[in-house]
Amino acid sequence: LFLLVEVVLVFLVGQALENATQNEARMIRTGRTTDFTKESFERDVCSRLRMFPNCAGALSLDVRVVPDFETAANLEAPAAEDDFVFDKGRGNDIVFVRAYYDWSGTRVLPSLLNAFYRLYYDKPAGKSPTVYRLTAATLFRNEPF
Repeated sequence: LFLLVEVVLVFLVGQALENATQNEARMIRTGRTTDFTKESFERDVCSRLRMFPNCAGALSLDVRVVPDFETAANLEAPAAEDDFVFDKGRGNDIVFVRAYYDWSGTRVLPSLLNAFYRLYYDKPAGKSPTVYRLTAATLFRNEPF
């Protein structure tokens, strides 16, 4: 029963993060970002995730211009906090927006995954085994602004 509740919660949190990232990335894509900073983008995403505890501390954003769509498909996740970028680009640039949220769960799901399936899930370095790193991403070409 606890496993079922945990899986549903992880799914719902992931969907909320995906929705918030998509909606806020629209600001970049349409060029309505004259005074748009990493902090304002983070604040706007967190405003859509009000039910998440410590959103500002658990959310990491990576917004970068990529030369083509194939490069984005092969781009690794940032390994350290210093590897995160915030570059919203200019008109017609291809922009890759990724949001990472470290969500604290219970010990049920990680224990079962490790005990029965020996699977390794994406766990932030230095975090407890009950922290899930949920990812939302969107890739688009900016409108010509």
